[in-house]
Amino acid sequence: MRRSLPLLCAAILLLSACRETPPPARDENTRVLIAGHLYGLGLMSRDEAGEELRSHRYLGAFVDEIRFAAPAAVFLLGDSTRNGREEEWDRLDRAFAGIEAPVHFLAGNHDLRSPEVFDRRGGVRNAVFDIADRRFICLDNKCVYEPEDLAFLRDALEVGGRPKPVILMHYCLIDWREAQPGQDPREDYPGVSNWNRDVAPLIAGRVEAVVCGDHQPGGPKQRRQVVDGKTIDYILTSFVFGGGPDRAGEGPNLYLEILLWGREIRFLPRTVPVPLPDDWYLDPRPPADWRLHDVAGRAWIWTPPGFEKSMLGAWCDEERGL
Repeated sequence: MRRSLPLLCAAILLLSACRETPPPARDENTRVLIAGHLYGLGLMSRDEAGEELRSHRYLGAFVDEIRFAAPAAVFLLGDSTRNGREEEWDRLDRAFAGIEAPVHFLAGNHDLRSPEVFDRRGGVRNAVFDIADRRFICLDNKCVYEPEDLAFLRDALEVGGRPKPVILMHYCLIDWREAQPGQDPREDYPGVSNWNRDVAPLIAGRVEAVVCGDHQPGGPKQRRQVVDGKTIDYILTSFVFGGGPDRAGEGPNLYLEILLWGREIRFLPRTVPVPLPDDWYLDPRPPADWRLHDVAGRAWIWTPPGFEKSMLGAWCDEERGL
């Protein structure tokens, strides 16, 4: 009994040490970077001729951010080009040539102005990527999802005991009008969709979040949808043009960093730290009494007088790491 006592004490001390082991440092997390509406960085001019703006340094600054973060993957959520032309993709290929991580280009409505070019250049439609222990489900850019799309999604959602997957897509369709059976989905933007009827019930309570990359007034934010008592969180993030009062709080140069650590996940807004001259903005620069508002330490958005951080809602919820 006396001989076993030291061993018992040592075992107790070892178990205590295991319980008190601190979590891994930030550098031991797996990073995934997400950005939408990349052409919002001003890669092309506003005319159809595609004359290049003096904006290559903005794309270069974003690429520098990617190099610094050293992510496991980069997902660009559609509208990476304005018209989907070969020369636009050539410019992007040159910009991202030095990135070691795989860069996945999802479909956006602007990219699909030249669908054959998008497919030939390796664009992502319905696809699954497993990173660390987390599944990322990439959806094609559609308004109305057809039976084969729904079948793909059902299969992709089957992850066994692993953490809930993350859905990546371009449009955020929850506010679009409901498509009737047999209705032609090719209407003017925004058109009609069967998202709420056919897709949302499939994913409610089964996904960590749906991240959308289309141009969204108000900058990156989070929304919540409840379907039959189960929730779906939507995170909207994109590179967009700064604007005036009709685009209150729009952030012109924000992207999203996802940190994966075991079964844990954190969504963090980030900013490309470059000054934007007046002639960069598509719309007039915000009025003089607007201010840049700090969000989560590194992200900034234009805010009108009287803006309060609480207006961002769940996006600033510390419990979700935002």
